[in-house]
Amino acid sequence: MKTFRTLFAFMMLAVASFMMVACDKDEPPVSPPEPNPEVDVTFEIEVTNITSNSSLITVTPSKDDVLYYFDNIAKDEFVNDYGSSVAATAEGAFEQMVAMGMTIEEAIETYASRGVDSWHYDGGLSPEEDYVAYAVPISSEGKALAEGQMQEYRT
Repeated sequence: MKTFRTLFAFMMLAVASFMMVACDKDEPPVSPPEPNPEVDVTFEIEVTNITSNSSLITVTPSKDDVLYYFDNIAKDEFVNDYGSSVAATAEGAFEQMVAMGMTIEEAIETYASRGVDSWHYDGGLSPEEDYVAYAVPISSEGKALAEGQMQEYRT
């Protein structure tokens, strides 16, 4: 029994010594890596063929290999729901796609772009309404990698 107590005391001393060494408070905490580093890209956003209920949006990125998302949104919704943030608007769009049953992978494959792209918004816009066309670089998880750019227009 005495051997057991000696062995137990030795093991407790070893554990305590290890914890004192492993918990050195002089070392700075390890910072987690930035999950979404900002991407250096700009977008030329052209809105043409504007009618009372449609528009054609063409986006030209400064770098053709960058994954990005573009869309348009009513200006009131852009301001009131997303605080005039292009990044928040794009991330909100992907959250909505996932909430409607798409996987993030399906949403990215279906709606993300590389290089010059355009979309004709035909019949879904309201007359005499202010809109914001926007583009933002995104990760493969649908997260904005920069604030992005926007172009306001009116139908």
